[in-house]
Amino acid sequence: MSLVFSGVSFAYPGSDPLFSDITFTVRPGERVALVGPNGSGKTTLLRIAAGLQPAAGSVSCPAARWYLPQNALCQPGEPVAELLGVARKLAALHAIESGRGTEADFSALDDDWGVGERLDAVRGRWGIASIPLDRPFRTLSGGERTRVLLAGAELSGARAVLLDEPSNHLDARARTLLYDYVGRSRAAMLIVSHDRALLELMDAIVELDSGRATRYGGNYTFYSGQRSLQLEALRRRADERQRTLRQARERERQLAERRQRQESRAAGHTERRGLARIVAGGLASASERSAARLEEERRRRVERIAADLREVRARIVAEQPFSVHLHSPERRDRRLLAALEGVNVRFGDRMLWPEPLLLELFSGERLRIRGGNGTGKTTLLRLLTGELLPACGSCRRAEPLRTLLLDQEYSALSGAGTVGEFVMRRDTAHRPEGELRAWLDHHCFAQEQWTQACDTLSGGEKLKLLLFGETLGASAPDLLLLDEPTNNVDLRSQELLLGALSEYKGTVVAVSHDEPFLRDLGITAELALVP
Repeated sequence: MSLVFSGVSFAYPGSDPLFSDITFTVRPGERVALVGPNGSGKTTLLRIAAGLQPAAGSVSCPAARWYLPQNALCQPGEPVAELLGVARKLAALHAIESGRGTEADFSALDDDWGVGERLDAVRGRWGIASIPLDRPFRTLSGGERTRVLLAGAELSGARAVLLDEPSNHLDARARTLLYDYVGRSRAAMLIVSHDRALLELMDAIVELDSGRATRYGGNYTFYSGQRSLQLEALRRRADERQRTLRQARERERQLAERRQRQESRAAGHTERRGLARIVAGGLASASERSAARLEEERRRRVERIAADLREVRARIVAEQPFSVHLHSPERRDRRLLAALEGVNVRFGDRMLWPEPLLLELFSGERLRIRGGNGTGKTTLLRLLTGELLPACGSCRRAEPLRTLLLDQEYSALSGAGTVGEFVMRRDTAHRPEGELRAWLDHHCFAQEQWTQACDTLSGGEKLKLLLFGETLGASAPDLLLLDEPTNNVDLRSQELLLGALSEYKGTVVAVSHDEPFLRDLGITAELALVP
């Protein structure tokens, strides 16, 4: 059975419609991704497929469906077996095997006598065999929660699978498992994701933007190519409209000059012929009315061309990622920024790493920190910023050393107040507020967001605000630390970040499992961490 959206619309109380008349189909075995700017309604549309009531329209979805939300929540104490969807069957099987089975137990088992073997195989495949089935789901890490729910999707045999940012919190090995599962599943799959490696596996991509849905029949490479072609077509149309507008205005100027000359000659001709004043006035009035009508028609045509040009330019601005130019520190060849010698960190009664770390970080390097979940990647970043002190060894940092951390929570904005307050603090040149507001508007922040609390911004908006703030400072960061920077941000925000980093000449240390992002970043060295 297909997953069918028919004329679906939705609006939160007291707000404009989030989207309207959304219509598309996901066929059995088809993998379709939902992409679009943060706040465009992707998660809401996925929730409607999972059962949320739309304002208008309808969704036809198989009853056997599995929904993985972006931030998996559960009831306190809910066990892993419940989230895997096998708790009742396992209890029934145990009761039957122990001779206590009732008719209800046989009904619950539904002849699925191999549920235990299938469960063991799936748990082993997803790397969750060591997690007890009675362990409360809320005690798991983010990566463990996602793997449990993905294992549940596979166990369920659901005919429709709905995944909201399934790559978040997954390390490289778990992402490989996700890609394999998506590739072999025969369910109708609708996935919200900004993971480009996952998007390459799609059969189609639906872009949700400005309340409308546009379907592209291919994977991310196809979608990206089509968007580039559309942008180029818009630019050609803008050039054509600009030429037409210039020609129309020139034609209008020439006609106005000709009309003025004709009126002057007509006045002289009337005087020489000695026509009665009332007759001459009537002729002039008729001529003026005719000229006024022609002038009004030409004026409206010019206005239509100008309006069309404004609309095309607005679409170009919306389609193409704007750029942010980060300041770069003064180049100092092979300047040693940080040196870790025999460093380790204590967690409880044990050390984090089996062997103490040795690391020298020089200016201009682009270092990737590689490792699975729980190997201490974020901890190493905190050592480099000076926020955390080692339990043993030494961590020397150059002085002065200015660092900027872009983490998943955008902690640099924590307690920053409103957007306007943050911008005013970051502006070391003390520019007029009106100029700063105009600059911020260029970075796609509406005027009313000047007074919006930074904590309420979306992930993509927080990223843009932090990068914009860096352009206002007098000094550049020597060291830019990235902790899973592509989680929680849309594709255009990722393009913005990569564009800014492409010209940045400082040192970059990146923690990420996003292989396409790392490839575009231009990594020059790697440090592998083991638990």
